[in-house]
Amino acid sequence: MPDLHRRFAKLKDTPLGLLRFANRYGFLGLTTPVETTDAIDYDPGCFIAESAADWRYERRVMAHLLEIHDLVQRGAAGPLSKLVRWNAPEELGPCVSLAWPIDDPDGLRPIASAKRSPQVFGRWREGALVEPARYAVHNVVNGSIAGHLSPCLLPFERRGDIVFQADTLLAAMYMQFALEMSGWGRRAKLCRGCGTRFTPLRANQVYCDKNCSNRTYWQRKKSSEKSTP
Repeated sequence: MPDLHRRFAKLKDTPLGLLRFANRYGFLGLTTPVETTDAIDYDPGCFIAESAADWRYERRVMAHLLEIHDLVQRGAAGPLSKLVRWNAPEELGPCVSLAWPIDDPDGLRPIASAKRSPQVFGRWREGALVEPARYAVHNVVNGSIAGHLSPCLLPFERRGDIVFQADTLLAAMYMQFALEMSGWGRRAKLCRGCGTRFTPLRANQVYCDKNCSNRTYWQRKKSSEKSTP
């Protein structure tokens, strides 16, 4: 399922929405032992669980990164101007930062500065938007897959194909994200029905999912019936 990272980003932050995803695909890989003495469904002791708060955090990060990536792909300078900030804090000197409302509505994540990363910072003219945003997304994705992927040579393939195995579901989704950005995976496209971006499962797919296709069909049918005298 090459678009699992986008499906995850579109999850609703509700207990039921998160649970349905977990029941279908498993833990993200943030599991911790949880002690319990009064849970009805468990014997006293420990069981493995993941915090819903951690899930919401990771989903918001993925959604934010995909939003930025899609804007970069379109070269959408207007929306990017609200996300990429050029400023000069005293401790960093001139720097460029990315809006990071995950922890704080007004939060910023440094991308590069003249003092701490002059070689990177010097690549861009002041006020550049697309390239700093692209670099920031690559940095976060690289950090999310570092140490979590292992190359594996498939023993039963004549060509000896090499695949990457991820040690967690979260790392696997970031691997999908990296493949999409690199061009090795399918490029995201705009859904003909709802207008959101999705990763097609086949080359001729034009709707993000079956529900959207059906909804668009019935909307067009109703519209056609109303316009018929």
